[in-house]
Amino acid sequence: MKRTFLLLAVIVSFAQVCFGSKLLNADVVTDKVILLHFDDGYIDYHGYHQSNDDDRTVSNPLDVNAATRSNSYTIISKDDAEYQKGLEAVSVGRKSKGMDYSRKCKWNGKQCDNDIVFEHWIYLELPAPMKRGKTYTVRLNGLAENKNDVTITFDEFRTRSEAVHVNQLGYIPSAGQKFAYVSQWMGDAGPLILDDYADTPFHIVRTADGSVAFSGKMKLRKDLETGGPDTWQKEGPFSNFIGADLWQCDFSQFKTPGKYVVAVERIGCSFAFRIDADVYRKAFYTSCRGLYHERAGIALEKPYTEWTRKRDHHPADGVKIWYSSMRYLDCNQESCMDQVKKNRVRLLDNIWGWYHDAGDWDGYPTHIIIPRYLLTVYEPKPGSFTDGELNIPESGNAIPDIIDEASWLINYFRRAKGPTGGVCGARVHAVGPRPDGKEANGFGSCEDTRQWYAYGEDPRTSYRYASLAAQLAYCLDISAVGKHKDSPGWFAEAEHAYNWAGKNLRDGDEPKIIGARMVAAAWLYKYTSDDKYQRQFKADYKAVGKIKPNSASPTEKQWAIWAYVTTNRQNIDKDFKAALTAEAISWADELNVIPASKRGFRAGWSWYVPTVIGFNTTPHVIESVIAYELTGKQKYLDVVETTCDYMLGGNGLNMCQVTGLGYRYPKQFLHIDSWYDDKEQFIPGISLYSVLAPKQPIDKWVGPWDQRMVWDKGVYPRYDKWPMHAGYVDNRYCVMGNEFTVHQNVAPAAAVYGWLCAEKR
Repeated sequence: MKRTFLLLAVIVSFAQVCFGSKLLNADVVTDKVILLHFDDGYIDYHGYHQSNDDDRTVSNPLDVNAATRSNSYTIISKDDAEYQKGLEAVSVGRKSKGMDYSRKCKWNGKQCDNDIVFEHWIYLELPAPMKRGKTYTVRLNGLAENKNDVTITFDEFRTRSEAVHVNQLGYIPSAGQKFAYVSQWMGDAGPLILDDYADTPFHIVRTADGSVAFSGKMKLRKDLETGGPDTWQKEGPFSNFIGADLWQCDFSQFKTPGKYVVAVERIGCSFAFRIDADVYRKAFYTSCRGLYHERAGIALEKPYTEWTRKRDHHPADGVKIWYSSMRYLDCNQESCMDQVKKNRVRLLDNIWGWYHDAGDWDGYPTHIIIPRYLLTVYEPKPGSFTDGELNIPESGNAIPDIIDEASWLINYFRRAKGPTGGVCGARVHAVGPRPDGKEANGFGSCEDTRQWYAYGEDPRTSYRYASLAAQLAYCLDISAVGKHKDSPGWFAEAEHAYNWAGKNLRDGDEPKIIGARMVAAAWLYKYTSDDKYQRQFKADYKAVGKIKPNSASPTEKQWAIWAYVTTNRQNIDKDFKAALTAEAISWADELNVIPASKRGFRAGWSWYVPTVIGFNTTPHVIESVIAYELTGKQKYLDVVETTCDYMLGGNGLNMCQVTGLGYRYPKQFLHIDSWYDDKEQFIPGISLYSVLAPKQPIDKWVGPWDQRMVWDKGVYPRYDKWPMHAGYVDNRYCVMGNEFTVHQNVAPAAAVYGWLCAEKR
């Protein structure tokens, strides 16, 4: 059985205030296994204008020796004769994780034990199966502070099993593949063995009245021992994401809208979910508003959000933002900061409006991918998006809100002009200590008074802006079903930036700018049909050769090809377009379809990307989105949908990987403005990095921000027994586990969920 879903249970239950070792939940896994979830306490985290040393640990640890003895539990039933006199468990399994970490840990390795608060999942193997409709009481014999017994009524149609995993939002009726999965890793008790449950009937049950709408039989999807790995990563437990056999309940043929659970006989049922044509609308709404909440330079305020924050990083508020003639094109390392400061020219009074990330507030050139994602999914499905649906300040301007959010960063670059008219500000970077000299302990972004530097105008940034301005003009015309009043202005911006870039190339720039020029030329050709742009695009493609897709994030050359192959101009080189179309389709097969076919949960991100920066939390399947638009082939739509199933709860943790969505989602994560909000509300709509494979040596960690600390001090059994995707913890300080970036996590999620939304009629 899976520890992962259990983790989520912990997170949901943690909304309660915990005082000492408490029993939070008692759930079934199967008719022969009961799961008990204990919580040792909590961290009272430092807050607004406090320091790390103000973290306070409240913990009353579970007696794990007693908790893992069979005679610590007595199972009694008044209506099941086999249990009337009370029976002990046959065996007990345990997995434990540190789910709260104090930053009072002094980064010195061995003296942090008292600054971790654990949660525990105890698996009781029963001497006889529970019977449908019968009630069972587990006596805890003094293990829990808050209660001495807990009662469960076993009814597979109503009693949720932690072993059953579904997309918690639901499924589109026409989806070609609809699956519930059954599995569980039980810590030191090992994987849940379900061989005796083969061909067990499952049912799609209406929540309204408990009636059965569809039935089938549970089948083995992937055997732990012989089914092969889920990734290229190291052999052993990390090569398998769940650490157990994976069984499936296939209800692909069922299409009737409604609200249901999947009930598996002798096991239990899933969380409730919907079958509905627009089931992804909430995921799109929440994720896209996650971008809105990361906007810099404006106040977040009602009526647009309950998560309020004063305006930050705006020159009108006295924040000093300097223009430096140092080009980011020449400087990709922090060591260049001295040159940036040395070459500062003047203060800027109109440069603001980038995006924040989790733990810093800088503007990065990588963020330029955000509007690309949003506009790329709008283009083929404009009927799926409307004005006003996201409740953002631009709502009501007769432009679909998804375009408005895409425009946020493009407008930033429109303002970011250098002295000769080129686009600057590829990187906006602060220097000096944060307000209190202690790395912003207790301070949010609106109190950041550091000096900021915008890197100088350069041709690569100008080409990038040219491509975005042309793409925006193109999508505005789609929204207007003709020429939009704003599109000529945006095209003029694109043309000016493109021409400026071409006239301001320096020696050595060519290899650095060729990808940016490719995508700019592709979009200007797509918008105008002017063959000079097509010729430039073809020349650049010939210069770089056949493009190898980036496993982690699409390159500018890939975006350029996608722009070109979705162009329908009479003068397009049809043979060239056909060759590039085949190339683009091959990326979807390589990066999405083939990996999904080999993974148990059918999640389709690159086989060769390690579990890092959110590849098990974020649907990185834009390649298949475009391949489906190019071909209409079902396999590409299928892999997008099954990957989203995994991200939205159909995983071993039973966790929805978007904060604020579903029945379980991450609650503590690295987001400084959330930490120091006076209500301590964490923003919704964020997909996190999640977990990182242990790096050797495992005991050389340097504090709670280091994922190795989690693996070394924060888990039982020892780290090398855990399946990879069981390792997520709610550790707000852990960078590689609980951070996020807007371009790697939030924007791809918003785009893919948005693409799956139904047309709004």
